[in-house]
Amino acid sequence: MIPKIRIVDVHKDASGKDRFVDSSGKARQFINLNDEYAIIENSSNIDVKLDGWYLRDAAGHKFRFPKGFVLKKNSRVTIHTGTGANTTTHLYWGHKMHMWNNEGDVAILFARMKTTGYCSGEFYDKPKHSNDKSLRHYKCNLKSHKSYPTHYYCYCTYNLNKHAAGVVNGKEVPAHPKYNITASGTSCKHGTLAADTRIFPFGTKLEIPVYGKGTVEDVGKAIKKMCIDLWFPSHQKALEWGVEELTVEIHRLVV
Repeated sequence: MIPKIRIVDVHKDASGKDRFVDSSGKARQFINLNDEYAIIENSSNIDVKLDGWYLRDAAGHKFRFPKGFVLKKNSRVTIHTGTGANTTTHLYWGHKMHMWNNEGDVAILFARMKTTGYCSGEFYDKPKHSNDKSLRHYKCNLKSHKSYPTHYYCYCTYNLNKHAAGVVNGKEVPAHPKYNITASGTSCKHGTLAADTRIFPFGTKLEIPVYGKGTVEDVGKAIKKMCIDLWFPSHQKALEWGVEELTVEIHRLVV
């Protein structure tokens, strides 16, 4: 599965000759630069701001999207190699020579994303670190467990309402039937990602710096647009990751 914002085409070989040749046979300036281009599509039903995003070729040349640029829902933008006036549908790299390799190249799209650690949820018979607001442990508010008014869960569980098992006053509190199960029905593991499926459908593969490769398998009420949650085996590990702004490769196209 691929994301709803992706590279759909790269026209790497501009029409005609790449360079103007003068009467002496010497190659002069590059020509037809704007007939070399890449097309980025947003096939989702929401507008997405591309602040911090960039497009890169195999050689490492980067086109950075203008600050504040918004790719409208169900639309495309064409990125031309040469110069011109930027619009909502056409952007210009500003180069004076051709960038894409006619013999073959790779186009890679990177997004700036907010990443947050989360776990499947942990159980406590009393609040832990009650003076530490950063841990935010919550009392269980599930109707099915009103008979256990003194047990608490980490905020990961509070958000998911899929709590772990535990023991309170000698009584066993069973785990939620869907504990450790994602919204797509898979079991949580390293590499499980929660994302906005309007942009990143279940099954989308992403590679997160430091964390590694992952697959979108889960969702969350607070996970909107360019936010993504990374699963960890414990609440402590999730806290250690915290919240990080990272540049994430979201799509590549071999051309």
